Amino acid sequence: MIDPRLDKHLARSLVTAAFNVALNHQFDVKVGVIDADPGTDFAPPKPLSLNDFASTGLAQAVFRDSRDRQLAAERQSRLNDAVKGFETYFARYVVLDTSCVKLLRIARQIASEEYALNLLLVNRNVCAGPQVTVRLPRERRLVVVALNPSGTSAGQDDCAVIAEERRIAAVFPQAALIPTVDVDILEAVLVDGRRPAAVLRFVVHGCGSVKAGQEIQAAVTPRQKPLVEAESVPPMDEVLRFITPHHHARVGREVAYQGDGAHPGERLFAIVRINDEYFPQEPVTAQPDGTFDGTAIVGRPWNDCGKSFELRIFGQVRQTLTVGAPVGSWPTGLSASLPVHLTRTEECGPDGR
Repeated sequence: MIDPRLDKHLARSLVTAAFNVALNHQFDVKVGVIDADPGTDFAPPKPLSLNDFASTGLAQAVFRDSRDRQLAAERQSRLNDAVKGFETYFARYVVLDTSCVKLLRIARQIASEEYALNLLLVNRNVCAGPQVTVRLPRERRLVVVALNPSGTSAGQDDCAVIAEERRIAAVFPQAALIPTVDVDILEAVLVDGRRPAAVLRFVVHGCGSVKAGQEIQAAVTPRQKPLVEAESVPPMDEVLRFITPHHHARVGREVAYQGDGAHPGERLFAIVRINDEYFPQEPVTAQPDGTFDGTAIVGRPWNDCGKSFELRIFGQVRQTLTVGAPVGSWPTGLSASLPVHLTRTEECGPDGR
């Protein structure tokens, strides 16, 4: 799927890379435009899977490389026709403004489809809207390329880029969020499922409302005088999900939680963040179907009325954690959930104390 707000030359370059990947691995492609009417997707004039191609000619019997040359010529011809057809198709939808993109409709469409490989080329300027999270089956893969409509980042600081990408990642937590792609990167991430080298963890130093020292995931490259510093830590797959409690829930001190997305038998640690301290909870073990449940202790018995907390859960944690003993940051594991923000209300009296 592609955002009609993107510059047509940038869109052509990105889609050409996707078509090359399809030809390399011989699978068919459909291109849809965000917010377009159903049934208006573009398909190349000839399938990029080459399933209808048969080399011909008596020369095959004489020259061993005849079929290879015919195949190379056919691939180039189909690529040229596909790109030309896409340009004509996309020209009908180009939106000449920088309005924000609504992720709810995109999320619904991606969730309702059954494609194994999904590529979303989207304007990073995301509209405010209802919170939604897309959970795809493990056999489906989604790659999101978040871009400015013009294809440049001129006039946009690192903090704004990071904040926008976090909003996209909250809707598509299983997606690989990557910068502008070439064929090699797209093959590695979309087809092979490898994490791109550009996906780093950053420690933020004073990004407006983002608390100094907070760790986040981003797919941006620091500039010469960055507001962020790259850390050399392995990325985590954010595939764990809380079913309850809901985001921004008002809770008591003991919070029962349920979730899914874990490996059967996986040992999981819930972590409660209070200011700059991170409190490990009693570990739980995932059920055979990947679900899990447990109880987290949020704050002190009587002193934390109205305060906000964050709850995450981690799988296969790489460090030793002691229940109730705070650590200085989120732990590192092979899997994790996105944060759930909670507010303590149980002991609040009429005067708010």
